[in-house]
This record gives sequence, C-alpha cells and structure tokens, in this order.
Amino acid sequence: MAEQLNEQLRHLEQRFKSAGVNRRGFMKIAAGAAAGTATIDGVARYVGPGAVAQDEVEAGPDETFYNFALRNDPLSFDWNLNLYCNADVETFSGLLMFDADLNAVPDWAETFESNEDASVWTFNLRPDNQGWSNRTEQRPVTAGDFVYSFRRQLDPRNGAAYAGFLFDIQNAERFNTSTPNDDGTYTDADGEAVSAEDLGVVAVDDWTLEVTMQGPRGYFPQVVAYLAAYPSPEWAVEEFGSDRWALGGDVPLWSNGPFLLEAWEREVLVTLVPNPGHWNAENIRLQRVYDPIIPAESAILAYEEGEGTQQLDWVNVDAANLSRYEDDPELSEQLREYVYPGIWMLVPSNGIPPFDQIEVRRALSHAVDRTRVANITNGLAIEASCMVPIGVFGFLDDPALAEIQRFDPELAMEQ
Repeated sequence: MAEQLNEQLRHLEQRFKSAGVNRRGFMKIAAGAAAGTATIDGVARYVGPGAVAQDEVEAGPDETFYNFALRNDPLSFDWNLNLYCNADVETFSGLLMFDADLNAVPDWAETFESNEDASVWTFNLRPDNQGWSNRTEQRPVTAGDFVYSFRRQLDPRNGAAYAGFLFDIQNAERFNTSTPNDDGTYTDADGEAVSAEDLGVVAVDDWTLEVTMQGPRGYFPQVVAYLAAYPSPEWAVEEFGSDRWALGGDVPLWSNGPFLLEAWEREVLVTLVPNPGHWNAENIRLQRVYDPIIPAESAILAYEEGEGTQQLDWVNVDAANLSRYEDDPELSEQLREYVYPGIWMLVPSNGIPPFDQIEVRRALSHAVDRTRVANITNGLAIEASCMVPIGVFGFLDDPALAEIQRFDPELAMEQ
C-alpha cells in the first residue's frame, strides 16, 4: 500500500511540475507543514434574470443566450497544446465529462470499464456517429481520434505544457521526456529508443479505445473527463498545421462538442451554433450562443446596460458590487450562489531566501489568519486547508492537515 501511495504522489508531483511547480514546491504543498499559505476556497455569486432550474426551461426556436463574457480573446481552439487558450469549452467533447456533482459520466464514450485492478481502461464510443463538423462537412468521432490526440500531446516535439496530465498512461512520461532526434526518432533518458507506438493507447476498432496505465489508476476517469483529454481532428491538424487549424478565419474549425464556431470577430465576439451531429443534439435548446469579449471590470456594466450581442445574461459578481446587488430589491432576486471549484493560495518561492528555510515557511503558514482573509471577501470565499477544492475528486477534509496550518501567531514566532 505504501509503495502504491508513493507512486501516486510521484505522479501528482509530475502534474504540478507540468504546471510550473518544482519539486520543492510540490513537497511544500504535499507535506502540509510547509504548505502554501492563505489558502481559501471559492464561493461565487452570479446574476442572471433567467436563472431557473434546468428542467423548468422551455426554449423557443430562436432562443439565444448571451453567455458569460470571455475576458480575453481566445488564443486558439487547440486544447491539446494549450489548456489556457481561453476558447469556448462547449466546442469540444471528450470521452467523459463531469456532471453537476463532478462525477465522471459518459460523453463520447457511451460506456467505460476497467479490469480488476484498474490498470487497463476500456472506453466504448457511440457507434456510427457524425460528431465532428466544420459546419459544412461531418465525420465520425472514433477511438483513433483519441489515440492521435494523446500521442500529439505527449510528443515532445509539440511542447504541450500540460502533457503531464496524461502521465498515468503507460510509457507516457518516458515518451514525453525523451529527446527527439534529427531522423524523426526519439531516445529516452536511458538512451533507449522510444516512440508514440509505445504508449498504452490502442484503438481496438473504430468504437473501442483501450488505455493501459503505468499501474492501478482507479481515478483515471476523472482525468479523462478533464479538457486535457479533449481530441483534435487529425486531418485538419495535418493539413493546416498546429499554427492554423484552430484559429478560425479562412480555416473553418472542426470540432466535436455540442456547439460549433460560427464566427469569431477578434477582440469583439465569438458566436456559436448547435452541432447537429453531437450525440446529445436533441437536448440542445439554445439556437445560438454569443460570447462577447469583455474585460472583467466591464462585465457588470454589460449585464446591467449592455445591448445586442454585448448584453450579458449571466455574470459573476465581485466583492465590490455584491453589497449593492444584495441591497437592490430587483437585482437581489437575480443573485445565485454556487461553490466555485478553485483554490486561491499564497505560494512563496522556496528557492529564494529566506523561504528556502522550512522554518520560515512554517512560520508564515501559522501567521496567516485564513478565516480573516476569507471574511474580507464579503462572503465570496471560505478558508481551506486542502489543495483540492470542496466537491472535487480528491478533496480531503482532514483535521490533521488543518491543524498544521492553523492560525497561531505564537507558534509562528517559535519557528
């Protein structure tokens, strides 16, 4: 059990590395005693006049939704190479997705199962679909699309910054950290040849994907449900290249999500329309989605006074505006609250003095009053002692973890 836990921690460490956290930073996070300070969990408040339960919505044939504004123009729609491309996630779908309770449930994979020790996962895709579309043509979403996409992300030549999310797959880390050679081959850290074909990802047939892990990985469905496992269309990437296929404009975007990119007016507006080939198309109520590019500081004004495509039907309310909304008889009726699955933290650079000393980091951790920090957000945050948000797979409500991070000025001075 201890050996398996250590292996899981090593893989977790690799994910932090892929996000720019070094080993010392990871140990600071994982050990607890030297954890990042001022950790708080998010509670988001938003407003929307049409915010009612989903089963109460009856959409007309021309219903539109002016979505939560994109704060910045998308960099591209290529999730394989940039998880923070700021594109609309509704344009792509993976094997699985998260439901409202953050459980991994079927998306393009109609069913999924593992062997006895969860070291091999099998995903059965919805057969005979036409899920890929660029609004003029359609193609099926197949197991081969995911084989191609996983290989593409893990290929060191592509430099995908978040390839570490897939390191649970057999030989994924070995391939991703290998050295590309001029002749197109790859050499791993031990000087041995390695290739994409060595990855534990196999299309048994068009509708069956088999993924072999480095070892038991009972949590792999949670990884697959994340956008890091979205597919990309091989034919479009190979024809137009990674620098053009996902930029819209003169190259229509191929995607397989519930919505397709209809138009992209740079720095102004992204417009989406339903994908008729999506497996859940009959339940897509909205006929058009407008995502205006509006900076965060202007979003409230766009909600209250915006017109046309610059109107917002849904917007987060920041602490500066929350009291005004709560005190307004009309606006207060439009407020809704949900737990935002995110963590805000203070992570000092532990490679720079004095934070290279664990005693200093412990002192800082005990010196920060997380409850007070949360309170000054006007109810928009709650204190946290775990690096995983409440409600997300992996969250630990561990009193021991909270104890070693408790606010204690005297203990801080003793370090």
